[in-house]
Amino acid sequence: MNYFDIIETEDLTKLHPDAVLHYENWKKYEAVVEGFEALVALGKFKQHDRESLTNFIRRLEEGYGPNYSETVINILDYYILQCEISRHFGKLGEFELWQMFQKDADYYRTDYNMLLNEARKKASIFGHVGILVDMPIVSTESQAESIDRKVYPYLALYNPLDILDWVIEKDELGRPELVGLKLKEWDGTYKIWEKDAWYSYIITKDAKGKDKPKLIDTGLNKLGEIPFVWLFNNIKIRYIGESDLKNIANLLIRPKWN
Repeated sequence: MNYFDIIETEDLTKLHPDAVLHYENWKKYEAVVEGFEALVALGKFKQHDRESLTNFIRRLEEGYGPNYSETVINILDYYILQCEISRHFGKLGEFELWQMFQKDADYYRTDYNMLLNEARKKASIFGHVGILVDMPIVSTESQAESIDRKVYPYLALYNPLDILDWVIEKDELGRPELVGLKLKEWDGTYKIWEKDAWYSYIITKDAKGKDKPKLIDTGLNKLGEIPFVWLFNNIKIRYIGESDLKNIANLLIRPKWN
């Protein structure tokens, strides 16, 4: 079943109604952590109530502004990780492909613990992140070949700005199930997941120079379910988390000092 009919560019970029409500806040949270220049580029940095226009313009040019948000996130991270992480996987821990996965969980040589810590930090910033379990588009004939070629499932993180749309339906027992998902990839492509297939798109130009979506790849989803989960900081509403920056982000944008 096609949950997303991709005909026009807007069909690729269209957001879930809940994402529309929170999209600007997510951009703000991202900018306050990246720092002053990101806020200037976003057009969010405001003039102080007691600041002259001349000083405000000079401050924008010189790139000055305290970054409280990054400090708060780092303090929370330090507090949570005071104790060393200990995980026990039983016999799974002896499996050679699992050991490879732990050393390189995202195919970018990121340790499994480091990747989960990065996911938690991003969830602290945005309120939630998404984690997709993906698999290289290659086939192997045996477990030995998979080990030799280091072919195994890997994790991909998505912040809320890249989780564009999703469809939830209830199964026969009334449990919610993810049946459609639209993601924006780091390289600018778009990927749609359904329970039985996946589709990759790019935005290209037609003969008249108008943006048009183009299907560039597709394949079967042999799992029969979408391998994606939400990792929440705190749950605000279903599939939307609550950021640790919700009460302090505006301090950086428009400080109210006495």
